[in-house]
Amino acid sequence: SFLMWYASGLSDYYMQLEDDIQVVPRFLPTVRSYVDRVLVGQRWVMSSFSTLGFIGKAFRSRHLASLAEFLFVFNRESPCDWLVWVWADALSAMQVTLALPQVVDAQAEAERQGPEAVNELSHTRSDLVPHYYSQGDTAIFVSAPRDPSYAKPVLDRDGRLSKWPAARVHSSFHAHEDYDVGNAYPPGNPRGFWTSDTCWEAQPKCMTEAGGKHVTIVFDETVRLRELSVVMGGADHSGDYIHDGALQVARNYAPDADDHCADFETVAQVSSPEVTWRGESVLAQCARIRMEQPQKEWVRILQIRAEVEGDAKDFLAQDLL
Repeated sequence: SFLMWYASGLSDYYMQLEDDIQVVPRFLPTVRSYVDRVLVGQRWVMSSFSTLGFIGKAFRSRHLASLAEFLFVFNRESPCDWLVWVWADALSAMQVTLALPQVVDAQAEAERQGPEAVNELSHTRSDLVPHYYSQGDTAIFVSAPRDPSYAKPVLDRDGRLSKWPAARVHSSFHAHEDYDVGNAYPPGNPRGFWTSDTCWEAQPKCMTEAGGKHVTIVFDETVRLRELSVVMGGADHSGDYIHDGALQVARNYAPDADDHCADFETVAQVSSPEVTWRGESVLAQCARIRMEQPQKEWVRILQIRAEVEGDAKDFLAQDLL
């Protein structure tokens, strides 16, 4: 409460965090993008960027004094991550906490039934319907629930936070809405890349234009690539992956208007939602996942991971000897 009172008026927005959390890569750009695309110009009270209790809940700064006072007065009645919903009731034309008892009962029943029933529950902390309305009939809790397994930082084999090589990402697929290809790499953005542009019932040239249908990563510098993996689909869209494709790398870069690479070599076939190539380090300037055949299903790429080792300059020097 005192922190909120102090922070009130210091900025346009306030997000509740804690001192023992570690945010995923690209967390701040994701938040800023969401605010600009969805929240600006709308009447809203709270937006959630985390499934963990009160963590990651964002508010307008002008609402902080009201929320701080509410939490201070009722802090002995309930935890803050429950009180905030009651506070939301006070600013909403409809009560949003009526479902809480039913949610608790549903969770208990699912735990009695077993893991499969638990997995079918919503991923949101409160398990409430994610859309509520303010006096202006606009969303006040506007973030759709996300699968938390794709929002966690990835550690390397030594238990350290992986460093993803800087790169440009582009695709010959047309993105669906704002599920841009830049969401897939570097990993960490829970939105991912999504497209319906899979050449189904299209002209034959659909698969040959612009080098075919692919997502390509062009590294800023040549890297020693030791592992390349792609995660597609997801719990709610399990069929949205490349059913017949290839994971490819290229050492030669041919800069042009389309930022192309040349002489791609296939390192793994793609026929399942998750595919990984791992082997002896290879020099690479580009990496891509390519769709080989048209398909009816959409393609959703949740994350692409490119793990490197050492300094590529050492390998380049050896090639010159």
